[in-house]
Amino acid sequence: MAALFLAVIMVLSFAPAAPGAWAHAHYAASNPDSGARVSTAPSTVVVTFDDDLDPNGTVLTVLGPRSQNLTAGKTTVTVEAPRVAAVNITPAGSGTYTVKWHAIADDDKAITEGTFTFSVGAAFPPAWLLALIAVVLVAVVAAGLFLWSRRRREAA
Repeated sequence: MAALFLAVIMVLSFAPAAPGAWAHAHYAASNPDSGARVSTAPSTVVVTFDDDLDPNGTVLTVLGPRSQNLTAGKTTVTVEAPRVAAVNITPAGSGTYTVKWHAIADDDKAITEGTFTFSVGAAFPPAWLLALIAVVLVAVVAAGLFLWSRRRREAA
């Protein structure tokens, strides 16, 4: 009897969980992409999830470069695209934008939340490139001063 009980427990522990047990709406993709740099601010932010969303509870909030709320209207989830949430925003120029989501899975109402950022505007050169430019400029100025002083001595 104990052996039968142990066998049942082992089988159940290795059995896959029911598909609905994993039904949470997790971030899958977005436009703009997470971490992207775009030249101009979008008028709409779109986030795609890996499960159907509850259209009445899923919310996207977009914060601008100075942490101001740029969300312009309600988050939309349509019957035609139940895994896609979209929200219009009021662009606020260059800088880093933060997208926050509160997603509710349509089937079991499980909640997931998260954030990602994207940047708007031209990329600033990396620090090493700025340092290299500074070194080259100093070398050019030093060489010019050296040649100028040498010519003055030769002329005198």
